[in-house]
Amino acid sequence: MSTETILGSRSAEAVLIGNMTIYCESFSVSAVRVLCETSTAGGEGTVTNTYSKNARVTIKGRTFSEDVPMYHTMQLDGLLRAGTVFDTVYREMVLKNCRLQSYTVADSGRSDLDITLVLAAEYFEEEE
Repeated sequence: MSTETILGSRSAEAVLIGNMTIYCESFSVSAVRVLCETSTAGGEGTVTNTYSKNARVTIKGRTFSEDVPMYHTMQLDGLLRAGTVFDTVYREMVLKNCRLQSYTVADSGRSDLDITLVLAAEYFEEEE
């Protein structure tokens, strides 16, 4: 007996970063808790402190800028170097107190640019 799974598709989701619109085609979040450990007199490990790091959000997508193709690179570089803190929304989830950690912009000779952003987000909220 054969079973089929039908996967739906959706269009790219618009995400506003600064004053740029990125059409997100791929979104992922990762987070970690840091454990500070030390050894005891008996040679066993023990946790002495913990803290959670900001979540890392990766947004991959496209943006359009036919007049000045690398305008987005200049804008992203400004956000990165200034350490600008901002909020943004992805599919009704508000990413709070974000900072741009890294970016990649690729011009492949089309009217759109391929963009990958890594944001450090402090926390998330549901959009009101």
